[in-house]
Amino acid sequence: MAFTTLEYNDFSQKIGMPIGTITTFLNDFISFYNDRFPLIVSYFSGKRNFIEEDNVQFLNDLINRIEVIMGNVSNSESIFTTYLDHEIVDYLEDVKSELIFVTKMSKFLRSALTNYNYSGTVEFDYSLAQGETLEDVAKGVTDSTDYNNAWVDIAQRNDLSELDYTPEGGKVLILGIRLTSRNSAVKGVIDNISGQKILGKDINRNITFANDDLEALGYDATAKQAVEILANLFRGDVPEFKDFGRQPVVGQSKAAFALSTTVREMFKIFSTDDTLTDFTVIDIQESNGDVHMKFEVKTRRADIIDQNLTV
Repeated sequence: MAFTTLEYNDFSQKIGMPIGTITTFLNDFISFYNDRFPLIVSYFSGKRNFIEEDNVQFLNDLINRIEVIMGNVSNSESIFTTYLDHEIVDYLEDVKSELIFVTKMSKFLRSALTNYNYSGTVEFDYSLAQGETLEDVAKGVTDSTDYNNAWVDIAQRNDLSELDYTPEGGKVLILGIRLTSRNSAVKGVIDNISGQKILGKDINRNITFANDDLEALGYDATAKQAVEILANLFRGDVPEFKDFGRQPVVGQSKAAFALSTTVREMFKIFSTDDTLTDFTVIDIQESNGDVHMKFEVKTRRADIIDQNLTV
């Protein structure tokens, strides 16, 4: 522990709590982090399919006890006269933050889990592309190694018959991916990775305030803003990564550069955002010396975002 037992006992008495209250709590806190915390991390990481109820109860008990302790601290602030008093308060606040962090663990580990009933999968909506088969989905989207048979599970999960999907595409499916799959490792989002949450949220780049706080965009608006920002990013715009972005095209050979350099750079730029997939150029036209590009980017939820860009 950070301080001596005597110092904790003196502080306990100062805030009106029995001797041993803080030392007993901290001993239980250390025990939790050594023995129970690793099990919770494994659970939210998809390495375990269950978590013992007593681990959850132990965590909740620690949170309730630190709330009581910090309540007494708040009521006794006027009598803290030494540097040591404030050091102990800071330490207890850090302990409380650590416990609150554990309750948010599923978001930081990007788990599909939002409570303690876990199936070990991320579920999200996926729209069949034109000509795409269930075998293609099993292989390319759910990352199944047994895709020749896994498509049957997809069909059964969505209650599909042969008449329900056609070469024209557009059929919306519910897909599930094991958390250990590479496809579910979305590093750019800190949230429970399920449904629309796989796209993440961002603040409006045109800084505005709503309800006395920075305005946050919705999931679809965040994805659209990400595409707009990345499409118009030039080298030097990001001070930490000066080579990241498009090279400005000047001179008389814009059309040739647009087809070669710019398209290649755009593909590289969009590949850095793991909530986006499948950058595709739809059309390129030249007018009055400028090159106009129409392209589309698909999100992880298979939504298509269309954009126009003048090179």
